Amino acid sequence: MFGFQFNRNIKGNNEGIGLAEKIRSISRAQRRRSYWISIVFLTGCAVLSGLIFGPALKSKGSVFSRPTHPEPVYQLLAIKEVRVNKLKGLTVLAQTAIQPEVDSLQVVLDWILYSMLDKYNRRQKDRIRVVWVYVYNDSVENIAQWRAMAIWVDPKLPQASWPEAARIGGDAIRKGAVEYDFTNPLKGMSKKEQIIRI
Repeated sequence: MFGFQFNRNIKGNNEGIGLAEKIRSISRAQRRRSYWISIVFLTGCAVLSGLIFGPALKSKGSVFSRPTHPEPVYQLLAIKEVRVNKLKGLTVLAQTAIQPEVDSLQVVLDWILYSMLDKYNRRQKDRIRVVWVYVYNDSVENIAQWRAMAIWVDPKLPQASWPEAARIGGDAIRKGAVEYDFTNPLKGMSKKEQIIRI
């Protein structure tokens, strides 16, 4: 009789261990399932937020497209950050020895615009909305006597928000988001003549 009870106790303990193991196993399976459901849910949220906010983040830094022509020789003289109507802008002065043909000067202007916007808006994640570029001869004797100039305005900026200084008008040539001017009426005039003209 004693042996029978002993065996029964052993059998009961084995059943207890089996039940505890089953509970642990079920609990582990539920945790694994919850884990994978969480992973799938978070991945879905990441994809959804990328679709919703991704284009907005990309458009934040409007970047001028890379010119197709090889980069010409020019030298940056000054880069000044400016604020106009709460908009962040740049004024860039550069010089080049390139001949004064419109196409050649436009390539210089395009490369300067590209390099400035690539640096500030794409790499530094800044928000430059307007860029003024002035190109001079080898020597800059008078700042008003530029050979060519260009103004880039962020195409995402409504025209009503454009600064007045970003509207050349007259004989300017507009190509996309850029206005070019290759006819400076003050070019070649002395300072005295410029003052009389103004």
